[in-house]
Amino acid sequence: MEEETSYPLYPGHIPTSPLQKVLLAAGSAFMALYDPYRHGEMGPSMLVKLTKHIGGHAEEDMVAVLGETTGFFALRNLRERMKNDPEGYRILQERPRIRLSTLDIAGLRTLSDGTFGREYVRFLDDNRVSPDTRMPARFVDDEELAYVIQRYREVHDLMHTLLGMPTNMLGEVTVKWFEAIQTGLPMCILGAAFGPVRLNARYVSPSQEWR
Repeated sequence: MEEETSYPLYPGHIPTSPLQKVLLAAGSAFMALYDPYRHGEMGPSMLVKLTKHIGGHAEEDMVAVLGETTGFFALRNLRERMKNDPEGYRILQERPRIRLSTLDIAGLRTLSDGTFGREYVRFLDDNRVSPDTRMPARFVDDEELAYVIQRYREVHDLMHTLLGMPTNMLGEVTVKWFEAIQTGLPMCILGAAFGPVRLNARYVSPSQEWR
C-alpha cells in the first residue's frame, strides 16, 4: 500500500491522507468524464474547496489528479519494468525531461516529412499545444514514482504523433486505449472504457482526419 506522508517528498508535492485521495479520485473521475480536456474548470464547489484546502487550484487538471490518486500500483509496476530494461533503467537514472528547453525544435523542423521528429513538431503546431503545459506531479507519495508519471505525461503527445491521432475526443479515446494497454493506469482504463460515451458531433470534427 502507498504510505501516508505528512511532509513534502519533492518540490510541489502535496501530502494527502487516504480519505483525501479517495475524495480527489472520485471528484476528478467525475470531472474528467464531464470535461476531459486538460486545464478544464473543476466546477463542483466541494471539489474546489477540497483542492484549495490541500493546496490545489481551481484550474487543476482533473485527468492528471485522477492519474496520481489512483495509479500507485500501476506506477510501481511501470517502475519495475523500467528497472528491468536497460533503456528504462537509464531513464530512471538520468531523468530526462521533454520540454521546450530540452528539445531542438528548430532542428526537428528541418527533418524530412514523415520522420518522427518532424511529425511531432507538426502535431504541436497543428494542435497548438506545448510539452511545457504538462502538470508537475503533486499527489504521488513517492519521489521516483512521481517522475514515472511525469514521464508518462510528457510522452503523451508522442503517442498522439505515433498513432496519428488528433486532440479531439475521438483521438483522445484512441490514445487512452493504447496507453491503458501499455501502462495499466486506472485513469487510462477509465478513459478508454467510458470515453466513448462522449463521442458525438461536439467532439468529432469532420475536418480532423485519421492519419
